[in-house]
Amino acid sequence: MKRLVVACAAALLFLLPTGCAERGGQSAAPSSSEEALAPESSQPELSAPESSEPESSDQVSTAAVRRELYQFQNNGKNYTVAYPVFLGMKHSEALNAAVKEAALRDVEENGYAEERDASGKQVIQVTIRTDYELTRQSGDFVSVLFTISFGRSDAAHPGKHTRAVNFDLRSGKVLAASDLLKDEEDLYEVIWEAVRDNAPAEIANALPSEIIAQNKAETSVYMTPDGIGFSLPVPYALGDVYQIVVPYFEMKPYLKVEANPEGYAPYQPPEDDLENAVVSH
Repeated sequence: MKRLVVACAAALLFLLPTGCAERGGQSAAPSSSEEALAPESSQPELSAPESSEPESSDQVSTAAVRRELYQFQNNGKNYTVAYPVFLGMKHSEALNAAVKEAALRDVEENGYAEERDASGKQVIQVTIRTDYELTRQSGDFVSVLFTISFGRSDAAHPGKHTRAVNFDLRSGKVLAASDLLKDEEDLYEVIWEAVRDNAPAEIANALPSEIIAQNKAETSVYMTPDGIGFSLPVPYALGDVYQIVVPYFEMKPYLKVEANPEGYAPYQPPEDDLENAVVSH
């Protein structure tokens, strides 16, 4: 009997510290599983690449895109700017810098300081709203089209314009419209024919080929999976801009780069440049 009491007491002493340690562990810092269950809103929002077309480049198709929002409200200035941030791809630093600069250009040009009217009594209200569309993220190219809505309290009416960023993942450089297209007179005829065949009559009448050519500096040129897009300036009464996409088979004679859409032969750099070529994976 004495041995039985001693044995029970020893067993009780052995179990008590274990139970206390377990309870102490539960009241300590959260475990890794608890951290994993943090609210989704505390994590960066990631989205799949915004392209519905099959991706020909692993480098592009595996990249994630995060929507970034910049806001400023002070001194009569009301700015809201959205732009994409690309993650997990080659040349993403240069691409993100170019995209952010294009997105915030109107904000920087209009500044943050207070403005007043001629009397000096009224603060001028300046409103800028910028959003974007990821028009192409396939092959070796990324294209982003920004739409900027702009208004001032001292202006007759608000306005809208666009700005495009076209990025070559092979070279890691931004492509200007002049890098994409040959400046040939026939090009503007092709654009006008696309407008004529697709736009309302009042738009087509406002955009003859000579006007399209005349306004080329204000036209945003961008890439899509299907062709080259043009955001053409039109009068305020017609909506400020009109967008049209001309298919690649019609644009091929005017392209200065191999756009490499689905069905085209893959891009091959010249033999003497093969050693130095930048190829995305």
